[in-house]
Amino acid sequence: MSDTFQTVRWETFVVRVWREASSGAWRGEVVHVPDRVAIHFASFAQAEEFMRRYVTGSETGPPSDANDAALDAALDAGDSAEV
Repeated sequence: MSDTFQTVRWETFVVRVWREASSGAWRGEVVHVPDRVAIHFASFAQAEEFMRRYVTGSETGPPSDANDAALDAALDAGDSAEV
């Protein structure tokens, strides 16, 4: 009898959420622990998009710094939906 093992790939994220005192808007941060890449988000869809880049397949790879900078700029400007 032959034992068959599947390769398991784990990805670890830390997600933090908080409410802004001045506006009452929910905000968050998600960190990909292995490489310490982090983004701030104002909607769970943004957090999900970031995490999917790591878990959908190796063809997408980790997010680029340019994408992170654009998202952070949009969040700073308040252009995103609330969490």
